[in-house]
Amino acid sequence: MKKIFILLFLMLSNMIISSENYIVGNEIIFKAKNESEFKLIEYPSNTRKVYKNFVGKEFTFIPEVVGTYILEINMKNEKILKEIEVISKEEYKENEIYDIIERAFFNRDFESLENSLNILYVNNPKNSLIKSYIKRYIEYLIDTKDKKSAYELYNLFSKSYKLSQLENIEILEKIYTLVDNIKLEELDLKILEKLAGFNDVYTVDFAITSLLLEYNLEENLEFLKQYYKVKKEKKVAGAIADYYLRNNMFIESEIYLRNSDLKKLLIEYLKKENRDAFTYLYNNALENEDKIYINSLLEDLEKEKLIENYYEQAINNYNIQRYQLADLYFTRVIEQSKDDEILKKALYRKAKLYLDDKKYEESLKLFEAYMEKYGSIKEVEAKYSLGIIYYNLKKIEKSDKIFSQIIDLYPGTVWSTRASIYKLQIENKGENNES
Repeated sequence: MKKIFILLFLMLSNMIISSENYIVGNEIIFKAKNESEFKLIEYPSNTRKVYKNFVGKEFTFIPEVVGTYILEINMKNEKILKEIEVISKEEYKENEIYDIIERAFFNRDFESLENSLNILYVNNPKNSLIKSYIKRYIEYLIDTKDKKSAYELYNLFSKSYKLSQLENIEILEKIYTLVDNIKLEELDLKILEKLAGFNDVYTVDFAITSLLLEYNLEENLEFLKQYYKVKKEKKVAGAIADYYLRNNMFIESEIYLRNSDLKKLLIEYLKKENRDAFTYLYNNALENEDKIYINSLLEDLEKEKLIENYYEQAINNYNIQRYQLADLYFTRVIEQSKDDEILKKALYRKAKLYLDDKKYEESLKLFEAYMEKYGSIKEVEAKYSLGIIYYNLKKIEKSDKIFSQIIDLYPGTVWSTRASIYKLQIENKGENNES
């Protein structure tokens, strides 16, 4: 994330930045989140003022001499040393601060930009150019698709400066273009909530996103239902239907699906095996283009039904130890299915079948493929099976390592007990070999 801790951030969020320049004679304020000890451990030798240590959340002093000051801040869990460069008013004018800022923008040197903006803000907070510079900085963050930093800086910016409604909408709309509707997050809701506060057009989007993120569900669902009664917008009907479908409330979703997405409704009828409703809609409500899509979907569904039947046959034969026939059906599932969940189950069951049939080499290949594609720390049963395979293939070190992992990760479980039994057998074999 880009650094955006210019002074206005310090003032609003009580965070401390690492270094700043100030003009002599101007009041300097440092803030910390928690009770801290502030010490000026170094300052120009010709200063006449004695600076005492201060304990609290805020430290204020006015430098009377040009030069370098070092402030030590002792917080609860860390210590920060800050270098403060105090310059004269003449030096400040000669610094050509605007040229430095423009060069920083051109070179994308945002450390220099932040330091320069900081100097400008501290020494002339009413300078009208600061506002335009910060807007440019936000736009850069938007161009680089850094949504979080852009929103954070906008949020602080809008609290420090009085923005017009148009300015707020303009910036927020640009940030909103970075929202990924497939991977919505809480920040997206905050952006929409701000936008809705300035423009009613975004109230509906805010309510729809709230349903997706399960925020204030009852209120937002009721708002969308009332809105749909008046406006009859397909987008709103679709959002309500999707909410009901996610919560397995098909009857409630049906009317909204009829008015938003007939194809999706037909798919739901197929899932529910409601052939009469499916046939009526298919014949009387669908365009030819949609019928082609549904026909291809029907072919896929029939194929998946056949694959589910293969899987069921495989399990039935596996349970009565007809391993050869079970193997045949598992192979068909693995070769033909596009459903990742059923593929995962079939691959695991086929690996287990070979283990039960004492075909350790074949089982090993399948379990290794399974763990590579689906395995995680939670796949304890698959790991345990691998341990058994290595044990039977005389790969004792690998076997011992896996059983040790299971004992460490799953203490007090049946898997830990089983792994401990194998560990004892491995240790006994080792003792026998030594003797």
